[in-house]
Amino acid sequence: MRDGGRNMNRLFRNILKENKNDYIRTVLGCSWIISLIYFSTAVGGCLSYISTGTIPQMTYLILEVEKEFLIPYGLLLFLLILLLSGYIRKRAAIYKTLTVFGMKRKHKYRFVLFEYLGIVGFSIILGIVLGICESKALKIILEYFFVNIKGDIRYGEAPLKLTLIISFLIFGLGFIVCDQIISCLGIDYLVSDESETRQRTIVNIKMCFVTIMMAGITIISLMTYWGKSGNTIPTLLAVITILLFLYFYGAYFIKRFERGKGYYKKILWIDDWCSNFYRHINISYIAGAFIYIVIFTFSFEIIDTLPIVQKENYPYDLVWGANKTDKDFLNKLERKYGIEVKCIPDIRVTAGDYGEHTGISASEYQKLTGEKLKLHNHEIYVVYQRNKAEYGTLGIDYGKKEPRLYIGNSDADIWVYTMQVMPGNQFTRDYKIVGTTNRIITGNFKSRQLEESGIKGKVFEEIIVFSDAEYERISKTARGSDLTVAINIPQNYNRVVNDIYKYAEKNSQVNFFDYKYGNLIYEKKELIVEEQEANMLKVSAMIINIITLAICIIFTLYNNIASYKNKMRWKYTFFYRMGMNKVKMKRHLNREILLTTEIACISSIPFAFIMVLIKILYKDLSIYWTIRYIGESLLVVVVLTIVIHFMVYGMANNVKKQIERSIQNEQ
Repeated sequence: MRDGGRNMNRLFRNILKENKNDYIRTVLGCSWIISLIYFSTAVGGCLSYISTGTIPQMTYLILEVEKEFLIPYGLLLFLLILLLSGYIRKRAAIYKTLTVFGMKRKHKYRFVLFEYLGIVGFSIILGIVLGICESKALKIILEYFFVNIKGDIRYGEAPLKLTLIISFLIFGLGFIVCDQIISCLGIDYLVSDESETRQRTIVNIKMCFVTIMMAGITIISLMTYWGKSGNTIPTLLAVITILLFLYFYGAYFIKRFERGKGYYKKILWIDDWCSNFYRHINISYIAGAFIYIVIFTFSFEIIDTLPIVQKENYPYDLVWGANKTDKDFLNKLERKYGIEVKCIPDIRVTAGDYGEHTGISASEYQKLTGEKLKLHNHEIYVVYQRNKAEYGTLGIDYGKKEPRLYIGNSDADIWVYTMQVMPGNQFTRDYKIVGTTNRIITGNFKSRQLEESGIKGKVFEEIIVFSDAEYERISKTARGSDLTVAINIPQNYNRVVNDIYKYAEKNSQVNFFDYKYGNLIYEKKELIVEEQEANMLKVSAMIINIITLAICIIFTLYNNIASYKNKMRWKYTFFYRMGMNKVKMKRHLNREILLTTEIACISSIPFAFIMVLIKILYKDLSIYWTIRYIGESLLVVVVLTIVIHFMVYGMANNVKKQIERSIQNEQ
């Protein structure tokens, strides 16, 4: 028995040695996926440190930073399963030979398990090492561009812990999937030789209609709460729609194509794709899903953020939440420095969106804009003072038209403190929103509350318009600032600003949503610098995400080509021997290799562009910005398509050269 075990171990080592190239490529592929996980979490940690100055905790990293990468993580899990199952299937000939010589099923199962555990161990170790190297390089680049950061950028141990958790989770799920396949279909199915049988393509007309319905639901989701609150749910629905489209419409078109006359004209290069439809379509799906995410999510956020600074969002040099009793001080400043002052009577209104807003009367709104509003006592009109990136997102009512409001400035006593800070019972839903608009009146101001506090950060300060009678009634008891002062400072800027800050420190309301505990003072120069830093950070993050997913796409397609390279080399060498000229052989080879990429692009790019177009139109932008958004989105689509096809075409040329060398060696 002991000798038998030793023989099995020796046999196992010899098998690995003979197939070391496939094993190494699989380990490197899995390692690259692990390094990508570490790299993405380290990127999030670096960017979080740049924006807050503190090392992020793992919980914050998961909930706030990595949420945009949850769907790519799921796709990477799918890719990992394909890599592992593909590796095991490539060993089919060896396992079949061993079966002929009498190997028992339990030994096959043990061999597969040991190989899997070896891949897991080597992949995690090598992946983390690669991830650390990639993250160190990125850290150096970020420190070069963000020179105002004191000391080194640090991301702590959270990326390592999170990578280990996600790695074991992904490999664990991969093992469960493979185990269930073995349990349901047997180990012989998993190690069966894919070249022996033609995969049966199943056509399901009902699922084709389900795909159309799913596409409709995905488009509608953009206009619901889930679409306004973020991209996760619409992206998830879109990824599912692409999967259904490829599997069921793809099967339908393949069946029709095989029955038509055109199939036999193209059989030399398309037969393998048709006979292994599901294995090729899996690769097209992963690449297509990544392409969709790049276009709809990351590239669109860059388009949304550019230009980095939008000075038109700040029409005044300084806006101050003062009081009517401060008019004497303002008159002195005006006489002393020659500043331009505009006073707007108002009240502070706190909303359930964790923001403190400005409340004004309908007549005051008419003075500011020239627009007359007819409002009843419990009706309000909301002016969203947002940048264009926030157009079409959730408002203060979260889509319910009756927002939770507290008349007065925010303080600790109006909130309920549980696991998450919630509006207390002093908030009411007495008012109904009868109209909204996107318009800058005083400026694009955001709260400075940190996310770690449990209160939503970076909420825009909107203007809420009440009827004259209702405003007169509620302004008598509203606490907080009752006068917005908009100032332009043509000269002596620093002296004016210093005088206002000194006065406000003793006499003005403290901003509850400012973690610096400052007053309600919004300074144009300071806000532009903050906006520039925040937008540069956001654009940097999105560029890194796009590059990461672009590499994912190229890697997925390259791994597919590498898996079938030997088979294609044998096939086209055979065609050459049978008399096919090199020009025709090259054309057929390019068509066969590019087909998976073309299917990925066809299934994702039109759908992604339709979703982007709907999102642009739903933002209700000006004609100039609408045309610019569409033009930039088209540019992204064209550039991405060219880059992917150029890379895949280069891979096809590499395979062609290997075939030519193989032919020359045999002559």
